[in-house]
Amino acid sequence: MPVLHAHDALFKAAFGAPAHAARLCRALLPPALVAVLDWRASTSEPTAVLDLRLSERRCDVLWRTRFVDGGPIYVLLEHQSTRERDMPLRIEGYLARIWAGHRRGDRHGPLPPIIPIVVSHAEHGWRAPRSFWEQFSPSPDCIPGLAPFVPNFQLLIDDLTQVDDASLRGRSLPLFQTLALWLLRDARDPGRVLESVDEWNTWIHRLRGESQHEQDGGDIEQLLRYAYAVMGEGEDSEFHRKLAAFHPPSAEMSLTFEQQAINRGHKRGLEEGRIKGRLELLEAQLHAKFSTLPMRLRERLDQADDLQLTRWGLRLVTATSLEEVFQDG
Repeated sequence: MPVLHAHDALFKAAFGAPAHAARLCRALLPPALVAVLDWRASTSEPTAVLDLRLSERRCDVLWRTRFVDGGPIYVLLEHQSTRERDMPLRIEGYLARIWAGHRRGDRHGPLPPIIPIVVSHAEHGWRAPRSFWEQFSPSPDCIPGLAPFVPNFQLLIDDLTQVDDASLRGRSLPLFQTLALWLLRDARDPGRVLESVDEWNTWIHRLRGESQHEQDGGDIEQLLRYAYAVMGEGEDSEFHRKLAAFHPPSAEMSLTFEQQAINRGHKRGLEEGRIKGRLELLEAQLHAKFSTLPMRLRERLDQADDLQLTRWGLRLVTATSLEEVFQDG
């Protein structure tokens, strides 16, 4: 999966449902605004909007709720992995088309407000315009008499690069959504991820427990697929080993890592990729079970063929020592 698609896929998996998007918005919006919205009334809205040429454009997440007095309000939630200079202009296009769609269904009532929120993990932080007026030079408010004739609105930018771990946890989001924001923020810096795995271990362990209780490992798999897609080759192996050191590799963890290694291997040849994926998986499992792997055994792994890897993998299931795994080749 291309890295850009991986960013989008994880964000939409985490916040595509109105209930989860609403939890994030409650953590970001001013408390006075949070207090006057009926969060129980949140419903998902179609994300496809038509431009002036009737071409379909798709925003990331759009949902609707209402004020406690009954009036409707929309929330537009966009995800950005890069800075975009014309983000306010793009959002303005979405707003106009959402209002036009609303008007087609309600020809006589007032238009509802729309809150535009951008969740960004652009490298080095968000340094692009945050308001529509910033798209103009000079700014409309700098020219006497002009400001009343030029519309303006602010983007609520959630710049994840400026959010520390304590603040992420303090948002009181569900486990999967919290871990998704952590990985979106850090995964392009493998060193930072590897350093912080220890701190996030408890959360990862709790999510795995929830997934096993619900007999659904989809959340864990989604996070792992993203991490392996964004990290460079080598760093993802170390990430996998660190997770394996905390918890015995689960089925979804092992299969996700092996599939990612195989997918990369396709670029160099199917057979080479399959063997490399099995080798990395076996090495991670050996680390998880026996904690250490001497250099002489690592060298044997590197030189092993498909048959040897199969034999050692089967022995690992019942072996109580490294010697039992590698005995007689």
